[in-house]
Amino acid sequence: MFITMFSFYRLMEEDKPFNDMFVHLVLGLQHSAWQALGKDMGPNMKAKTDLKVAKDYIDTLIMIKDKTKGNLNETEEGLLRNSLEQLQLGFVDATKKAT
Repeated sequence: MFITMFSFYRLMEEDKPFNDMFVHLVLGLQHSAWQALGKDMGPNMKAKTDLKVAKDYIDTLIMIKDKTKGNLNETEEGLLRNSLEQLQLGFVDATKKAT
């Protein structure tokens, strides 16, 4: 479900070039979006869903995707695409549960 540090380590193992700062930006925004969707909490936290905040994070990732089009390598583009696909599915799921 989540692309987090596991994916980052997998990127390192594949020995493909990527920009560390870009990967950390995407993973950080993704993590925050999952938290806003109530899917990623620390051990002492209760699940709290805030769909507006989650949408803002997802929209930010979409903006990054649009603004970096043609400037990302295959690995970075795949990470961003997969993050967005999973978050968008998670958003639809959370929206259905909220209604």
